[in-house]
Amino acid sequence: MTLVRWNQPAFANLLDDFFARNSNNLVSSYEPAVNVIDNKETFQIQVAIPGYTKEDVKIAIENNTLTISAEIETKEEDVKFNRREFVKTSFERSFTLPRSIDQEKVGAQFENGILTITLPRKAELMVKKEISIS
Repeated sequence: MTLVRWNQPAFANLLDDFFARNSNNLVSSYEPAVNVIDNKETFQIQVAIPGYTKEDVKIAIENNTLTISAEIETKEEDVKFNRREFVKTSFERSFTLPRSIDQEKVGAQFENGILTITLPRKAELMVKKEISIS
């Protein structure tokens, strides 16, 4: 199967007008693509960040929010691009975590440009129990 980048300028311009934003500026608001996988015992978040290293990326949990970010200093280059479709730039993605996540056991791996964050679920806190009335 061949993947082809498709661009319909008329539709893009219509959306640009509607949202009053120029799509040419999207590089400055880069958000990496993610997959969120729901397994029985864990959630996994896969983040596609080719070109980054694990030292570039920070992962934090605060107030039940998982934040994945990278701070990249951009340097002025003496290169004139005829076409530029990707750039290594700063980004931030945040996810609200369900209460069922065991935040102490969250782990992460980085391989081949894919960051995988594993979010284990807590053991059931309470099993349903019938209470007899005396």
